[in-house]
Amino acid sequence: MSDPEPEYDDVSETDKRPVLSPPLLFRSFLTIASSSVACLIIYAIIGLALAALFFPNVWAALTGDQAVTDLDFPIPISMLIPWIVLHGICCVGIGWLTAKVAPFAANKHGLILAIFLFIGWMQKVFESGPNRLGMNAAFTVVVPLAIAYGARKYCDRQTDSDLTAQEVA
Repeated sequence: MSDPEPEYDDVSETDKRPVLSPPLLFRSFLTIASSSVACLIIYAIIGLALAALFFPNVWAALTGDQAVTDLDFPIPISMLIPWIVLHGICCVGIGWLTAKVAPFAANKHGLILAIFLFIGWMQKVFESGPNRLGMNAAFTVVVPLAIAYGARKYCDRQTDSDLTAQEVA
């Protein structure tokens, strides 16, 4: 029987940098992709829940219950602020979880996710009409910052626990 190939080699023969195996890189990709999908699903769930519970006219426009549906209808500011706050809180959790399940370089996974979502929201800003421009611009700022903050909080917590473990030993 041969020994299983390690996922993370210490040092290769020709290079001083660690070598990452394809399964480890695939796991890294899946971490970023699933976190991105989770962020978008939570965005939709929070928006639909707020509309269904507190804003019946927005709910009717979102679900197509109206005879004529305007895709660029304005979202009331009284719905937008809780939506941004709740989604920001959820994105902090997603950033923290992304860093926790990252196979290596936890903070970098959070930053890559934040950059990826920033680019996606920038595309949304450029394609949005005048009624949704402010809303999409606000999410463009809040979502990546919350993701990066959550990842950073996880890394800071890990660093603090590593330092206390070294002091005890």
